[in-house]
Amino acid sequence: MDQLFIAMELFGRVHTFAQGMGITAPPIGIDRAAAAVQPAEPGAPAIVLLNPASSKALRRPKNSTKAASASSTSAASFVAP
Repeated sequence: MDQLFIAMELFGRVHTFAQGMGITAPPIGIDRAAAAVQPAEPGAPAIVLLNPASSKALRRPKNSTKAASASSTSAASFVAP
């Protein structure tokens, strides 16, 4: 997560994001399922989304239903700094 916040700080130095800023890990070369969002409001805490599921975990077991599988793979965690 530190790498995401460092990247956000660097991007913020070269561009003003009037509506806030969000960044995900894979496009900047970090092999993690993570994202960070900095709201535009001054002093607002960053929002961190984590979903560390591997591709093996996303495979549906043969005897599961679509609904059960969908709910388990679309979950994201919220972590407040």
